[in-house]
Amino acid sequence: MESEYREVLQEVEGIQRAQTKEMKDQHKRNLGYELHDLIWNIAELANRFGIDLEAACLEKRQINEGRKFSDKPRD
Repeated sequence: MESEYREVLQEVEGIQRAQTKEMKDQHKRNLGYELHDLIWNIAELANRFGIDLEAACLEKRQINEGRKFSDKPRD
């Protein structure tokens, strides 16, 4: 899964460096493919360990609703 994450980051960097709309569009398309692969691997991992991913996401969303996040802009 580490390689999938690295490929996502490469496409994000590609979008940021793209000099033309066509290059940016291609990196965005590729990013969609890589995000699919990453999500697929996460779902497979959850299944392997018997984790109800939907329930975990709902629970985590409730936890996050009560959290205070920094207003500091992200780089």
